[in-house]
Amino acid sequence: MKKVTFEFTVEELGVLSTMASDQLFRKQFIDSKMPGYRPNREELDLCKSLVGRLRSVVDEQRVKNAAAAPPKITNPPRISSAAKTPVSAPKSSGLQKKAAAR
Repeated sequence: MKKVTFEFTVEELGVLSTMASDQLFRKQFIDSKMPGYRPNREELDLCKSLVGRLRSVVDEQRVKNAAAAPPKITNPPRISSAAKTPVSAPKSSGLQKKAAAR
């Protein structure tokens, strides 16, 4: 079999892998229920192998990219000086005083 070489980004390869996996599912479980379907076991096995290889390459590249990326440094949240001061109770309105007097 002749080999062909393509260049893909990790994202493109991930999308292609997902589409191939969906197509494989359709071929394996949906098409087999259709009238007149002729199973081709060799083609199905080749598809399974290819989808597995695609997924492993995508996973490898994602792990490499995550390891190569610098760690994200987050600053702790700052507490304002206003938050440290105690909050006074709300003053009661005139209506609340009249209701309490009754």
